[in-house]
Amino acid sequence: MVDSFMSAIKATQKLTVVETTSSNVTPIRRSHHDGLHPYARTVVDAELARLDQCRLAPLGHPPHWDETTFSVACNLLEIANSPWSGYSHTQARADLEQRAPRDAGFDDRRIEQKWESAENKVGGAGRPEPTLRDAPTVTVLEQPQATTPDLEQADEDAFWDARPLLRHLHDFARARLVSPWAVLGITLARIVTATPHQVCLPPTIGGKASLNQFVGIVGPSGSGKGAAEAVAAEALLLGKSIVSHNVGSGEGIAHGYMHRAKGELKWNDDDHAVLFSVPEIDSLAAQGDRRGATLMPQLRSAWTGEGLGFGYADPTKRILIPAHEYRLCLVAGIQPARAACLLDDADGGTPQRFLWMPATDPGAPDVAPPEPQPMTWGGVDLGRFVTFGGVRMKVCDVAVDLIKTTHLARVRGQGHGLDGHALLARLKVAAALALADSRLEVTEEDWDLSEVIARKSAAVRGQVVALLAQRKAEENTARAEAEASRAVRIDERKADEAVKRACSVLVRRLRREGDWLASSSLRKALAGREREHFQAALDRLLDAGQIELDPSATGHGNSTGKYRLRGDS
Repeated sequence: MVDSFMSAIKATQKLTVVETTSSNVTPIRRSHHDGLHPYARTVVDAELARLDQCRLAPLGHPPHWDETTFSVACNLLEIANSPWSGYSHTQARADLEQRAPRDAGFDDRRIEQKWESAENKVGGAGRPEPTLRDAPTVTVLEQPQATTPDLEQADEDAFWDARPLLRHLHDFARARLVSPWAVLGITLARIVTATPHQVCLPPTIGGKASLNQFVGIVGPSGSGKGAAEAVAAEALLLGKSIVSHNVGSGEGIAHGYMHRAKGELKWNDDDHAVLFSVPEIDSLAAQGDRRGATLMPQLRSAWTGEGLGFGYADPTKRILIPAHEYRLCLVAGIQPARAACLLDDADGGTPQRFLWMPATDPGAPDVAPPEPQPMTWGGVDLGRFVTFGGVRMKVCDVAVDLIKTTHLARVRGQGHGLDGHALLARLKVAAALALADSRLEVTEEDWDLSEVIARKSAAVRGQVVALLAQRKAEENTARAEAEASRAVRIDERKADEAVKRACSVLVRRLRREGDWLASSSLRKALAGREREHFQAALDRLLDAGQIELDPSATGHGNSTGKYRLRGDS
C-alpha cells in the first residue's frame, strides 16, 4: 500500500510546461525587477508543490524524499541558470530549503547534500527561452490521480459482512439513502464518546493514548453529513444521551467541559464527554486562519488526550482540563475544494488525525432496501480492567509488534514522522470496533478490519489531495497564460517601437544619400542590436510606400538590392 501510495503521489505532481524556442531570438537576462517569467513561475510553483506533497503522504519514507528533493533541486537550478527566467540561484536554494520535507532522518544537512548533488549534475545548464512571437502554451500533460487506490468491491463486501453490526449499519444507511461509510465513521465516534473517559489505550510507546476520534465526512455541500449523523443516531441506540457542540475558538473548547460557579471550576456533567460537530469545514478554517489562532493546536492536543485550556494570568478566565480526564470526538463536514485548511496543517499532523469517510455512495441501488430495526449498544463493563491511571484496553500482539517496529525505525532515522500518527489512528479505529462489540480488548480481527477502514480513509483523502492539486495546477495554468499573454503584448510593443526607430534611422540615411543605396551600406546605419530589426524595418517602409527597391540590383534576395526614398516621401 505504501509503494502504491508514493508512486501515485509522484504521478500527481507531473506538471509539464511545453516550451518552444526560436533561433531568431537572442536570450536576454531578465531583471529581477520584472519578476519571474510566466514560464518560470509555472515550473517553480509545480516543483515546490511536489515538495509539499511529500508531507501530505500518510506513509512516506526517506528514499521517496531523496528522489523528489534531488529532482526538484535539479529543475530549480535549470530555471535559475536560464537568463530569461528572472529566477536566481539564491532564491532557488531558499525555496528548496523552505519547502523540503523534514524529519529526524531527513534534516537540513541531508537537504544540503541534495542541493550539492544537483549542482554537480546540472552545472551551468539552463533551459531554452520560450518564444515570444506567439502566446505560450502551458499544458498539463498528466492530470492528478487519486493518491491511494480505492477498495475493490469484493473487499468492501467482505468488510460489511464481517460482523452483524457492520452489515446492519450498511443496510440501515442504504435504506435511508446515505453513505454507509459516513454512517460507520460517525457511529464509531459516537461509541467512543459514550465510552467512559477513563478507558484508554495502553502505553505501547511512551504514555497511554486517548481513544478520542476525529471523523471527516467528505463530499460537496449538501451531500449528506447531517443526514448521516441522524441515521447513525437512529441505527445504533447507545442507551445514553450524547452532548454535542459546535467548535468555536481553541480557547472555547475547554468551556464545553467546565464552567465557573461562584469562583470555582465545576464540570458541566459527570461524563466529561462532548461530540463536537462542524457542519462545514469553512467554519473550522475561519477559526484556524485568524491571527493568533489556537484551534488547531488545541484539537491536536485533544486527539492525544493532552491537557486543554490556557493558563491566563486572570484566574477568572483560566479553565484547565486535565489530561485524559475528558472525552472529545469531532465530526466535520469536509468539502473537498475547501479542505486545504486541514491539509495545509500537515506539518502539525492535523489531517493525519482525521478518519476521512465519503459522504457519497456510488453503489447506492435504484430501489432502497427495507430498513432494519435499530440495534442497541450494550456498552462496556469496566469491572476488573480498572487499573491505576485509567482503564487500559488490551491490544493484540500483532498490532503492538507493528507499532513498536515502526517506531524503532523512526527513532533510528529510517522512518517517516507521520507513521506514528497513521498507526495510532488505525489503532483507535480498531479499539472503537472492539468497543462496538462491548469488548475492552483489541483482537487481530479488529486490527485487520481497521486496516480496511484505514485504506478507505487514505483513498478518500488521496482523492481530496488530487483534486486540490488539480485545482492548483489549473490556477497556475490560467495565471501563467494570463501573465504570458501580457508579456507577449509587452514584448510585441517593444519590438514594434524598435522597428519604428529603425525605420526613422533608415529614412534619415536615405534622405542624406539622396540616391540609391546598397542594402549592405544601408544596414550599417543601424547600430548594434538595432540591426536585428533591419529586415522588418525595410519591409514596413516598402509596404508603406516610403522607399522603393531597384529590381535590377536584386541578386539572391533583398539583402543585395538597392533602396532609395520615393520621390513623394
